[in-house]
Amino acid sequence: MRGLAVCRQITLFIAVLLVLSISGVHYAQETDDQDRQPARTFGVISGRAINSATTSNIGAAGISRLSQILLNLGASVQTIPPNEPIPDDIEAVLLIGPARAFTIQQTAYLWDFVANGGHLLLVLDPNGHNGVNSETAVRSGFNRLLYAEYGLSIADDFLIEPWFTIETLADVVSSWSQAQAINAPDVHPIIAPLVEHGLPVRFWGGRSLLVDQLTVVADVHPLLFTESPHGETGRVNLRSDDPTQIELNIGQDRQGQLLLAGIAERHDSGSRIALVGDSEIFRNIFGQTRRIDNDALPIFVGNDIFVRRLMAWLMGLPEESWPSLSDSFTWVTIDGDDDDWPQNIPPVNVSAAEDVRVELDQYRAFRNDYYVYLLLQTQGEIGDDVTITFDITGDETPIEISREGAVFYDEALVTDATAAFGQFVEMRLPRRLFGMDNRAINRVCFLLPDDQQPDCYELTINPTISSQLDPLPVRGASGPQAFSDGSVNIRAAPAIDAPVVASVPTRTQFSLLGRDEAGEWLYVRNGRYEGWMAEFVLVVNADVQSLPLID
Repeated sequence: MRGLAVCRQITLFIAVLLVLSISGVHYAQETDDQDRQPARTFGVISGRAINSATTSNIGAAGISRLSQILLNLGASVQTIPPNEPIPDDIEAVLLIGPARAFTIQQTAYLWDFVANGGHLLLVLDPNGHNGVNSETAVRSGFNRLLYAEYGLSIADDFLIEPWFTIETLADVVSSWSQAQAINAPDVHPIIAPLVEHGLPVRFWGGRSLLVDQLTVVADVHPLLFTESPHGETGRVNLRSDDPTQIELNIGQDRQGQLLLAGIAERHDSGSRIALVGDSEIFRNIFGQTRRIDNDALPIFVGNDIFVRRLMAWLMGLPEESWPSLSDSFTWVTIDGDDDDWPQNIPPVNVSAAEDVRVELDQYRAFRNDYYVYLLLQTQGEIGDDVTITFDITGDETPIEISREGAVFYDEALVTDATAAFGQFVEMRLPRRLFGMDNRAINRVCFLLPDDQQPDCYELTINPTISSQLDPLPVRGASGPQAFSDGSVNIRAAPAIDAPVVASVPTRTQFSLLGRDEAGEWLYVRNGRYEGWMAEFVLVVNADVQSLPLID
C-alpha cells in the first residue's frame, strides 16, 4: 500500500509538470525593483468547482469586506472561474478557503500565473473543519512546487487548543484561537504594529505552515505563530454520529511554536505569495467583524491591521502609503516615554512636598473604554528598589507597582496591567480596579527599601475621559475566552436575581476564569468588567466543565 501511495504521488507530480510544459510556462526574468509597479488588478478564484470564498457574498462567510479593502487601496477586483486560465490582465489572485482540492488543470493554471510573475494570496483551512476537503501537504502538487520555489508549505494538521471539545470545534463560530505576530529583530512591516502594541490575530480552526527562510530563490518571512494548540495530524471527523477523539499524540502531532502565516517574494520575478492557514481571518463576520455601534470600526483590531497591511504588501505599494493606524483607537505603548501620548492630555503639576527622596513633579492621566493610562514625572530616576502604590477613593486595598513593571492588587498579579520605568513612569491599568463609578486616585506613595517612611503625595487624580477606544479589551489572557451573544447582563453572583453589575452589548469579549458547580454560570473578566454571566448568553470556545470551580 505504501508503494502504491508513492507511485500515485509521483504520477501526480509528473502530470502537473507535463501540464505546465504544455501550457508554455516559464519563469519570469529578473527585473529591477524600481521597475516593478504596484499590482492593481485582482482576481478572486471562486466557483462551485472549488467552493472558495466569494466577494459577492455579503454574509458571514463572504469576503465582500476584503474586496472593499482592496478597492480602498486603489485596486480593482473581478471573479475568475477556477477551471479557466487566469486572464493576462490579472496581476494578483486571491484564493481563500477552497473546500475542495485542486485538479491538475487548476494547479497548472495557478502555477503558470505565479511562475510568470503573478502575485497570490492562498488561504487553506484544515481538512475536516466546516466541511473542508481541500489540499493535503503530501498529495498536493501545488504545495510541493510552492515549497521548492518559494519556501512556503502547508502542513496536514488541525490546530486544536487544550480546552477545545468536539462541540466547540464542530461549530466554526466557537472554534477560535489567537495567533501572535513574530517578534524578530527584523520584524516585517506587515506585522510591526501588532508587535509594538501586542495585538493578536484571531483565527477559527487553523492549520500550520512550514516556512524555509534559508531558501536562496526568495525572500521569506514567517508572520504569525501560536504556541498553545497542538497540530492534530490525524484526520479529524466532527460528525456527531462518529466524532474523532481529540487528544495529543506525542511524536505524531505537531507541537511548539506553530506558524499560521508566511510570505515570500521571488528574487528573479518579484512574484509575491502569502500563505495563511485559516480563511475566517478574511471573512466578513469572523476576522472582519465590525462594531455594532460603528460599522466602520473593527472588533478584532489585530485582524484588521494584519489584513490591510498584507493586502498593501501583496499589491507592492510603497510602505509609506500602507494603511495607517486608526485615530479612533488608543495607540500608547507602555515603554516609559511620552512621545506617543495624546496631545490633548495636559500635564498636571504636583505641589512640592517636604523631606521626600522621590520628588513627583507632574502626572498625566486618561481613560478610554477599558483602561486607565497614567504617566508620572519625577525629578531624576527612580531607584531599582522603589515600589509605587496608589490608593483609590473608597477602597482600602492599594494598587502596587513593582520596579519590574508588574502590577498587583490584593497581593494578586493583575495580568492585564503593565508598567514601565524610563524617563517617566508609565502604566496601563484595567478600569475595573477603579470600580463601576470610576473612583479617583487620592494618594501616591513611593516605598523605599530601607524601612523608612514612604514618600507619599495626597492628591486627586481623575483621568480625563477619552473618546478613543482601546484596541484590545482582553489583555494578558491566553486561556479560554467568550463573547456575549446579544445585549446581556453581568451579575454580582451566579444567580438570576443577583444584582446587575453592568449591561454589555453583543460581541463584548471576555476571558473565562471559572464556573459554578453546574457550569450554568461563568465568571468572566475584561479590562472594564468582572462578574458572573449565564452560560447560555455567551459563545465560549471551551468545555465549561474544565474551568476552575469558584464557590
